[in-house]
Amino acid sequence: MRRLTAILLLDFITAATMLTSCRNTGHTNGSLETDSICINETTHLFADTAAPACNLRVNLAYATHARRPGEADSLNTYFINVALGEKYDNLPPQEAVAKYARQYASDYRNDLEPTYAEDLKEDDSKGVDAWYSYYRNIESRVQCSSNRLLVYCVKYEEYTGGAHGIYACQYYNIDLHSLSPIRLTDVLIPDCEEELSSLLWQQLAADHQSTRQELEDDMGYGSTGPLVPTENFYLDPFSRQLTFQYNVYEIAPYSTGDTSISLPIEAVEHLLTDYGHTLLDNR
Repeated sequence: MRRLTAILLLDFITAATMLTSCRNTGHTNGSLETDSICINETTHLFADTAAPACNLRVNLAYATHARRPGEADSLNTYFINVALGEKYDNLPPQEAVAKYARQYASDYRNDLEPTYAEDLKEDDSKGVDAWYSYYRNIESRVQCSSNRLLVYCVKYEEYTGGAHGIYACQYYNIDLHSLSPIRLTDVLIPDCEEELSSLLWQQLAADHQSTRQELEDDMGYGSTGPLVPTENFYLDPFSRQLTFQYNVYEIAPYSTGDTSISLPIEAVEHLLTDYGHTLLDNR
């Protein structure tokens, strides 16, 4: 079975470490079973518990059983790729998470120890510790899965000093028959962007019980980017919705946060391709 193509860190760990199976097993139509690997590691600069530290938390959902031989391995290659990166997707899930954690800890110490040592020499070094206290959280899950469609979600949050951290949520749609990623152009007819954008504005206004003008003036929607259909979407055959995810800064300022807009299928069914209808109907 062919490998899925992706769409789109030393034993320096000095404090509490946990690498376990979370036992979040799920069953989908009797064919797909999943579990999760959880890790929570804290690494201090210079291996000194009085020094600043980084914290890494990973919750990686992976397939333990699928309907066809090799399918779980193919899915896991893809899951690891989009959650941890291409550097790790040739490894089994447990090994991939462990190697990722070692590299993250190593990079943190190698990058920050020289600068932190210099800051400690300064008389005004008080208060700098907070700027060296990093964290990264990666959480993945199977958002939904049917007989034909699997949606994989990856949430990412990181702080590397500065005024605030950054966070994002990304969805990946996978055709379980062909084991291939599903693009927006696969499920929507051509030249429907303008109409779909109008529907997105209408739904956003309804969600906030507001008008488009108020959304633009009061919350800054549209100030950092246009509200248009995005590849960060997913179909849900069970709730019968098409959801678009917009991360911070994509369509609004950081203060507004991320935005999820779910359109009922009834509102967009005339814009769906035959393949899009097949994905929704094949539960």
